[in-house]
Amino acid sequence: NGVVVENGEDYYVVDIEGKNAQQLYDNVNAWIMSNFKNPDAVSSKENGKMLKLHGVFPDAVFIGNRLGFKDVADVDLELMMYFKDGKIRFDVPVVNRMKIHPKDSELFFSGARFTGTNMFKKDGSENKPKIIQSFNIFINGLIGTIVTEAKKTNDW
Repeated sequence: NGVVVENGEDYYVVDIEGKNAQQLYDNVNAWIMSNFKNPDAVSSKENGKMLKLHGVFPDAVFIGNRLGFKDVADVDLELMMYFKDGKIRFDVPVVNRMKIHPKDSELFFSGARFTGTNMFKKDGSENKPKIIQSFNIFINGLIGTIVTEAKKTNDW
């Protein structure tokens, strides 16, 4: 089913006390501005209310070692964030593509027939537990980084 939240919802809310919606938005927007070469190309926004991040995250998922090479996947995803006083809502990320290199194949949640790698079998059971773990570390790490940046006090 792609990316899911443990409680079954299609979004995840993080409480951040002491910050209003504009402060949270400004901090996350500043993080995007400082971490992407062309921030206007990777984000859409409604000032103080919503940010949509669309980016390719290189080497995001570790696939494994093969013949002395490290196989990794770049993840192209979209992440919607909504801001309220003391809260950020993250919609479940939309994964557009996961490209494995140097193999030049694709990583799928499931459904690949002859090319690519499936993380899950057709019945939903795990096919590649280490890759699933690496993917989860990436997604949770990305959201964790954004939350950490949102909490910062920019008082210089």
